[in-house]
Amino acid sequence: MIAEKKAISLLDTYMDKYGITSPYMKTAILGIILSEGGFDGNSENMNYSKERLPEVWGKFSKTGKVVKKGQGKYNYNQLAENLEYKPEDLANFIYGDRLGNGGKNTNDGWTYRGRGLNQLTGKGSYEKLGKQLGVDLVNNPELLNEDPDLQAHAAVLFLYNRINKTLPRLVKNNSSYKKRFKDYLDYNNIDNLEDANFLLTSANAGFGNYPSKEKFTKRLRKAQLYLKNYNLDDSGEGKSKDEPVQNESVKGATGTPLDKAPITN
Repeated sequence: MIAEKKAISLLDTYMDKYGITSPYMKTAILGIILSEGGFDGNSENMNYSKERLPEVWGKFSKTGKVVKKGQGKYNYNQLAENLEYKPEDLANFIYGDRLGNGGKNTNDGWTYRGRGLNQLTGKGSYEKLGKQLGVDLVNNPELLNEDPDLQAHAAVLFLYNRINKTLPRLVKNNSSYKKRFKDYLDYNNIDNLEDANFLLTSANAGFGNYPSKEKFTKRLRKAQLYLKNYNLDDSGEGKSKDEPVQNESVKGATGTPLDKAPITN
C-alpha cells in the first residue's frame, strides 16, 4: 500500500508536469498501470505453459488465432510445446527482429521485454525514452524496475508521447486513424472514463494494434478502483462505439494483421 501511494503521488506529479489535467485521463492511466506492471513495476513474465500460449498469441494455436481462456489445452500446437517454460527463448521469438530489437540470436527480445509501470517493450522504445529522460536505459534496462521516480516519469512520458505527438500525426496523415481517433485529440476535454480508457489502452498498445475487448474491459475495471482519487463518479458511456475484437486475424487501423502489427512509436 505504501508503494502504491508513493507511485500514485509520483504519477500525479508527472501527469501535471506534462499537462494531463483531465481527471478521467489520470484515472485511466492508473488503470493501465495496475493492469500492466503494477505500481511497483515488474519485468514481463514470459514463463508460459503450452496450454496458456495459444490464449495469448495466435501463432501458438492450431487455429492460427488466439483462443479463449480455458481453451488453450485443446488448441496448442507443436511450437507451443517447444517454447513452454522457456522464457528467454519465448521472448526472443516473440520480440526478435521487431520493436528495434535485433534478431533472436542477439537476446534483445529477452533483454528489452516489458518493464516498468506500463511495461515498456523493445530496444527502440528503451533507447528513445531513455534519451528523453537523460538515462541510459539500453545499457541499464533494470532501472525501470528499481527507481520509483524514474518508473513514474517514464510511464507518463511514454503515454504523453503517444497521445500528444504520435496521435495527431497519425490522424492528420491517415483516414483510418482519423475515423477512429479524431474525437480524442483534445484529450483533456474527455469527460468520462470509458473514452479515456479507450484512448490510453490504444496508446499503450500502439495505435496500429487493436487491443481485445478483454483488455479494454480489464483496464476499465482497474481504473474504476481509482475514481475516488479524483472525486469522480463515472456515469458516461463515452463516444467509442467500436467493439474491440479478440481475434488476431482481424486487421487493425494499419491494415496489418494484429499478430504482425508494429507498436507505433
